[in-house]
Amino acid sequence: MWNWASSPTEIISHIFFLCTVESVESDSIDLAYRTTTQPILLSHVCRRWRAISLATPRLWSVVVIGLGHVSPSSCYRLSRGHPLSFDEKSPRNSNSTLQIRTFLNRSSSAPLRLHIDLRDEGWTFQLPESSHPSDVYSDRLSIVLDLLFHHIRRWQDVEVLSDTWLPQHMFIKRCSRFPIPPKLRHLSLARCNAYFALEGALFSPAALGEHCVLFQSDGQGEDSFEFAPSLSDDEQCGEPHALQSVSLAGVHIDWGNCGQIFRGLSRLELKYHTAEVLPSRLELTKMLQSSESLESLSIVGWGHRPSSSGGERLSDNPSTRTSSLLEDRHRVYLPRLKEFTFGWVNASHASSLLSSIFTQEQNPFPALSELVLEDVTNSLDPPSNRDSSLVLNALSHLLTLPSPLAQRAPIRRLHHRHIFASISSEMRLFAACTGQYGVIEELTLQGTNENLLIALLRMAVASDDKGHENGDAESHTRENSQKDQAKFFLDRLTIQEGNFCVDSSVLRVFLQVFPVPVDFDSDGVCADFEDDATYWDPDEGRDVSCSEDGPANWIPSGISILSTSFTSDGHQETPERMKGGDSNTLAYDCDHPQAVAFIGQNVESSGYPIDFCCLPAIS
Repeated sequence: MWNWASSPTEIISHIFFLCTVESVESDSIDLAYRTTTQPILLSHVCRRWRAISLATPRLWSVVVIGLGHVSPSSCYRLSRGHPLSFDEKSPRNSNSTLQIRTFLNRSSSAPLRLHIDLRDEGWTFQLPESSHPSDVYSDRLSIVLDLLFHHIRRWQDVEVLSDTWLPQHMFIKRCSRFPIPPKLRHLSLARCNAYFALEGALFSPAALGEHCVLFQSDGQGEDSFEFAPSLSDDEQCGEPHALQSVSLAGVHIDWGNCGQIFRGLSRLELKYHTAEVLPSRLELTKMLQSSESLESLSIVGWGHRPSSSGGERLSDNPSTRTSSLLEDRHRVYLPRLKEFTFGWVNASHASSLLSSIFTQEQNPFPALSELVLEDVTNSLDPPSNRDSSLVLNALSHLLTLPSPLAQRAPIRRLHHRHIFASISSEMRLFAACTGQYGVIEELTLQGTNENLLIALLRMAVASDDKGHENGDAESHTRENSQKDQAKFFLDRLTIQEGNFCVDSSVLRVFLQVFPVPVDFDSDGVCADFEDDATYWDPDEGRDVSCSEDGPANWIPSGISILSTSFTSDGHQETPERMKGGDSNTLAYDCDHPQAVAFIGQNVESSGYPIDFCCLPAIS
């Protein structure tokens, strides 16, 4: 049995620190708040634990700040059910700022991880931003930021999330007075409103649309806070920074004066910006060129300013576009890139971006192993089924260019989100992704149609025909031989929530040709099965007709379903994974109109409630 009394202090200290690691790495802000409460709880158990806690600076080095730190309203909480007490006359001495000061002081000289989440769960984006609590109480936010910037030299990881622009603007304006913090590794700024990226959207509030420098690049920051300590000579000299990851979602900066920030990054995200505040094509090119060590790149939205917003105009005709493009030697080549996320709101603009930014002499991403593609318009607006063939064709062209590597590895994971394109374009993309290997380890589909499945089937048939022509019939029955003979092969399929509409016969044939593990989010599958469709009933041990037992209640063996349940007021609860063959029933509340409407399309008007259309049994 573990004896705490005789355990070394160093071990107990490390265990205490591990208590906070899980919550810090979680995406849930509720779990992240545990990082705030856990050190306090540990320090109140006994005298020895308190001494160890106070002597462990890294235990206090994670500072989580929520809306409750800036809003005096009791409806905002710092942690589970504990209302804040504010001193209206002296906000600097309120409980919230006292807690921040306590963590900052007890963390001593340890590197800081800052998580600032100023989002309001009850906020609706139809309201004016000036009515948001973070904007109304911006004076209190200013006090909190002043506390944090007093310790800017210790920043290691920083994340700022907001519904509105003002908090981001206040943060960036303060950053612009300092050089890049010497210990800063990860920086993530997100104005969480993806709708600003839609075509025709204008930046708001216009009065705060200026492009501010994120950090001083020459090491000569003003450092004008009266309480801010002077930076050391080493920190002022402009030595290479430690920054590895930058994410700017809906947050713009002075793109022309940010070269030092992007130099040497391994991860970069530029997402959901209003078109008018984006960098020009030349600025984007220079940014990516300074980040030639990138291993992960996300460009979601416009990427650079379109011609209608003051960007460079490009001809839609590739044959007449040459004169307006940069010379190829000045284009972007990312030899270490492993993950590429590309989302667009305008297919023509996205195609031009791919053709004009990246090198055309060789494959610009020879090490790419994971590709995420998304039509942002279809995911944000009601599905418009816009044709994205132009984008897929442009990307396929880049991926099939000669590779400087002796043998380019295939793209092993492909995510296909809300994309509608021709069958030929889909086939061209898959061929470019798989290369000579013909293998995709994992394919994730969300909000698409059957063209993609048909493209995969045609490629499988084509590879089968090729195998027969070569006289290698035996390879059609052995999985390893399939891969060795460069047949098109799929290891795993995931279908996520979304308007995934497909004819049941296509889905049936697809799963017969590709007998792979499938992860289904049941809310995203709309399959219209014939009256004689059957499913496997594990209790009966046989195929049961859908017409025999009404709506299908059983998950086919070998299929994994992500089931969503609802509370009495119609709110979605945490999905629960269920697997076929385990006698699991789909327990949906079909009498609840919101639940029914969420699970099926036009269920109420169809005359009968369908909780789930299950796959037919596959022999």
